[in-house]
Amino acid sequence: MDKPIDFVVLWVDCNDAEWQKEKNRYAGVKDVDNSVIRYQDWENFKYWFRSVEKYAPWVNRVHLVTNGQIPAWLNTECPKLNLVKHSDYMPSSSLPTFNSSAIEVGICDIPELSEHFVYFNDDMFLTAPVSTDYFFKNGMPVDMPGFICAPKAKDDNVFSFLMRNNSDVIFSHFNKKSIVVDGFWRWFRPWYGKTFVRSLVYAIQKDRVGFVIPHLSTPYVKEDFKRVWDKEREKLIATQHNRFRSKTDLTHFLFRNWRMCEGKYVARKSIGKYFSVSDEDVARKVATAIINNKYPEICINEVCSGEIFERVKEIVNNAFKQKFPEKSMFEQ
Repeated sequence: MDKPIDFVVLWVDCNDAEWQKEKNRYAGVKDVDNSVIRYQDWENFKYWFRSVEKYAPWVNRVHLVTNGQIPAWLNTECPKLNLVKHSDYMPSSSLPTFNSSAIEVGICDIPELSEHFVYFNDDMFLTAPVSTDYFFKNGMPVDMPGFICAPKAKDDNVFSFLMRNNSDVIFSHFNKKSIVVDGFWRWFRPWYGKTFVRSLVYAIQKDRVGFVIPHLSTPYVKEDFKRVWDKEREKLIATQHNRFRSKTDLTHFLFRNWRMCEGKYVARKSIGKYFSVSDEDVARKVATAIINNKYPEICINEVCSGEIFERVKEIVNNAFKQKFPEKSMFEQ
């Protein structure tokens, strides 16, 4: 693909005393996700930049989105770096925010963002070389479609509400039968493996369906966002004004699922790997994945805290040190 492709990544320094002080001013609100795990620091963000430089040197620009915080090691003069504050594209009335959903839904408005871009969380790392075709083909995002059971909200899981909210919006605009019929050969391909079987099962059921969430980087075209904003502006603005992740939020997956219902993507089997890191055994599997180039990208999501988190962090970061020992252009 000859059009420029940017990367967008969100980051927060949860050890910043001023940030903690400001966050605590608003933390008494009910029905929000303010858990410790959401703000633990892996201390490996520099390796995200090293992986980008090594495995996606073709990237046009990296947009680092923060509340104004800057990593101490960052080379702010790097020509491929654009520092973006929440205030650069979010409504002033929504700030300060501690809600990744609020930050995500408006990233299409980041100043100077290219039409084609890839959205990363800071726990998603490239671990092998990728070409532009890994993200886009013929100007369209590359993605793997799949149906799952309709999301059900659980009181002890804020994220389940978000998935249900996304689904409610989708099926207020799309008919499940039409989605299946119009996009049959994209949704149902045997080489999707278990996803293929699961999609068939849920497609023939009368109930509403949910959508597979890869938990990996997501390629987007700005228009993916603009089409949904034109239809659901009120709900998206409401999400932007939730300071913490809340049960009424929508997420960036809404834009992904919407474009999949429209067929505005190129279908491909997912080849990245998501890790839910609960203990040292899983951390060692992550370390192996980092070292051996088995996957083009991985997501490292911790579901532990305290001493266990410190131990798994050491295992994972030692693998990053081995894999990416040299500084990148993004570092001082």
